[in-house]
This record gives sequence, C-alpha cells and structure tokens, in this order.
Amino acid sequence: CMLHGYRFYRTVTVVLAGAIGVFAGYRLGQHIGHPEVLAACLGLLLGIGCFPLMKYAVAGLGGVVGSFIGANAWTSVGALLGNEAAPNTYWVGAIVGLVVFGMLAFILFKLSIVLFTSVSGSTIAVMGGIALLLQIPGLGESVTEIIRKPQGQAVIIPLLVLVPAIIGLILQETQEDAHKDGA
Repeated sequence: CMLHGYRFYRTVTVVLAGAIGVFAGYRLGQHIGHPEVLAACLGLLLGIGCFPLMKYAVAGLGGVVGSFIGANAWTSVGALLGNEAAPNTYWVGAIVGLVVFGMLAFILFKLSIVLFTSVSGSTIAVMGGIALLLQIPGLGESVTEIIRKPQGQAVIIPLLVLVPAIIGLILQETQEDAHKDGA
C-alpha cells in the first residue's frame, strides 16, 4: 500500500471501504443486536458501492486521511508550542484536513491516491513496528515510557508516520514517471 498504492488503488479503495463498513457495522450492530450480520452487510455494501463511485470513494478516503493528518498536525504543533488545550481541540485540525484533502481529491486525483495510500501504508507499518517492539522484553518498557510522555504522544508517533509516508509518496511518484518514459 505504501510503496505501490497507485498501481492498485482500486483494490486498496475497495478493501479500505469494506473495512470501514465492517467496523462501522460491527459497532452499530452492538447497539441493535447481531453485530456480525450488520458488519458483513455494511462491509459488502460499502465495498461493492465503491466500483461505480470510485472517484467519490477516493475523495472520501482522501478526506479521512486528511482529517488524520490535520488532527495530528494540530495536536503536534500545539504540544510543541506548549498549548495545553491542543489535545482537546484536535477536531479543529481534523475538520480542516477533511475539507482540504477531500476537495483536493477532485482536483488532484493521482496525488490524492498516492497520498492516502502512502499515509495509510506508513500508519500500518509504524503501528505494526511499535507492536513488535512492545513484544521484546527489555525494549518494551522503554518504548512504552517514550510513548506515554505527553509530548511523545503528540510528536513522536506522527513524525514516525510522516517520514515513511513521504518516502512512499516520493517512490510512488518516481515509479509512475519511470513507467511513462518507457511506454
């Protein structure tokens, strides 16, 4: 997803929309009963609904990634500036990111796809790496201590996600340009 997301963006979009449907359906199903049935139905509905509405699905996922980026940027900058209210007002950055990246998806379609696949792939890689580090007996405690610091939460994890996302973005852009020259 992080390195070759643009090539497989239709598959990635369908899988992510289906996963969002499964999680939302399971959560809703807990309130009304039979969460597995509702999770399967909503996952299939959103996954299959992406095919005719691919441009809107990419815009929606771009908006979700934009809200993720905006909320983390808002909280990180607020923590670096010493603002104690920044962690409680993350939703402001999320709304700005949602609107900006959602609208950019219609204007810059390819860049939006590359951005949301890079960020989602790097997020999965970083969270998996942290989970693996927590399993190492001597290292797990120090990783937990670093992450639990107030400024550590606000700055370190978004920075760990940002660096591979930028690397993935650059690699995806250069791979596409290399294939265009050879065609």
